[in-house]
Amino acid sequence: MEKPWLKHYDLGVPESYDYPEVPLNYMLEETTRRNPYKTAMIFNDNTITYQELNRMADSFAASLLKLGIKKGDRVMLSLPNVPAMVIAYYGVLKMGGIIVNSNPLYSENELEVMLQDSGAAAVVTFDMVYPKFAALMPKTGLEKIIVAPFADFVPPSPEVFLFRDLINNKEKPPAITVDPKEDVALLQYTGGTTGTPKGVMLTHFNLVANAIQIAGFARTTADDIFFSAIPFFHVYGMTTSMNIPIMIGATFIPFPFPRDFEGMIKAIAKYRPTLFFAVPTMYAAINSFPGVEKYDLTSIRLCVSGGAPLPDNARDTFERLTGCKMREALGMTEATTGCSCSPCVGMRKEGVGIPFPDELMATIDADGNFLPPGEPGELVIKGPNVMKGYWNNPEATRDAFVGDGTWVRTGDVVQMDEDGYFKVVDRLKDMIITSGYNVYSLEVENVIYMNDKVLEAAVIGIPDPIKGEVIKAFIAPKEGETITAEEIIELCKEKLAPYKVPREVQFLKELPKSSVGKILKTQLRAM
Repeated sequence: MEKPWLKHYDLGVPESYDYPEVPLNYMLEETTRRNPYKTAMIFNDNTITYQELNRMADSFAASLLKLGIKKGDRVMLSLPNVPAMVIAYYGVLKMGGIIVNSNPLYSENELEVMLQDSGAAAVVTFDMVYPKFAALMPKTGLEKIIVAPFADFVPPSPEVFLFRDLINNKEKPPAITVDPKEDVALLQYTGGTTGTPKGVMLTHFNLVANAIQIAGFARTTADDIFFSAIPFFHVYGMTTSMNIPIMIGATFIPFPFPRDFEGMIKAIAKYRPTLFFAVPTMYAAINSFPGVEKYDLTSIRLCVSGGAPLPDNARDTFERLTGCKMREALGMTEATTGCSCSPCVGMRKEGVGIPFPDELMATIDADGNFLPPGEPGELVIKGPNVMKGYWNNPEATRDAFVGDGTWVRTGDVVQMDEDGYFKVVDRLKDMIITSGYNVYSLEVENVIYMNDKVLEAAVIGIPDPIKGEVIKAFIAPKEGETITAEEIIELCKEKLAPYKVPREVQFLKELPKSSVGKILKTQLRAM
């Protein structure tokens, strides 16, 4: 296929990479061999070197084997961005296990579904979440609970082990044979807010390849310092803010509280990171935090926004505050995380940029037929980062792939321009049909964000007996600001066709969001 985007790659970014067929944990081991005393992590002013990180991951791997966890067994990690999460992640990989990422804020019911489906034999969590997993042991196949205490209180039990006791044995696990292209390294559950969650099977090769693609495209080096605020239990944070710095031997700063914007601002000013991968709501919250201009955030040279559309005013304000270059990216769990981004130095256009090296992106119609370049349609992607399939779900796996069976559907409606730059028009499920007209919610939201008093905005379709659907806008004003429905409607009337203008406007203090800051339209529809 034609690849018009290649001519816009930054200097030094190749058309293709040579991806080593190695387990992901090999990246940690190689970095340790190259530079054992380099600081890997800074957490609460404490530093952990690569040698220390690798030793503790070895100890944890050996301990898991002693506990009866075997190669191919699933181990759930339910932790925020703390060192224990990183140690456990690489420890599970070292003993040939499969990681099951989960949000520690999930309800007992949500965790039960994931435990039942994955068949996880063990979980690593912290003491405040321990009661949920203890209650689930009789209902699931969960056999062992490993606790990284925050408060050092866990009821004694033969099935419960303290994390700190499992990382200090100074043993190394035996060599485990891994087929990087076939063996699953990670089960990442997706779709829980829209239906039954599906376990995305990501192989060691998928994870290594995507880390190489993003690291090279972002022109990262071992001298960079990553600010890691996106949770590691999400593929976006896991890849961009944990796996990549470990692969290249950089330093990263785990930040466990993604809603503590004051703490985030102070940490950036104190530790002087150079790279920041985040989501639009995070950038918007930092921009509007009272007194943010008093802090020096100018160490950041590059920030990337993903996970949701980036409003222009959020981008422009953050660039003014920091002096950094901000780029918008596109990704999905089924592709490990990243698929495209605007060049870090070269031309930036509105949208999600150009495909990474070895990434192919195209559009299809409703029947699954490929469309000519430039025609809008559902985005499909193909590359070394695309999942193996869904865990124990062959039917969903078949439905996810089109063409020759290697192109995965994204659910995004996109359009490519003559330079190979892609722009997201909307999510298929978020498109509104009113009086027979298609309305893309992003178009309406972008107009609403033209009002400088708007912090967050989301548009949905609500049932209407005559038009089928009409448009409703949900808006969270910036702190201290007052907005009326009339001024929003008048702004939309000025900028949009009449059928695209919201009929209802509802104001909320904050819009519902996922753990990584995505606005949850499913919850808005439920309201």
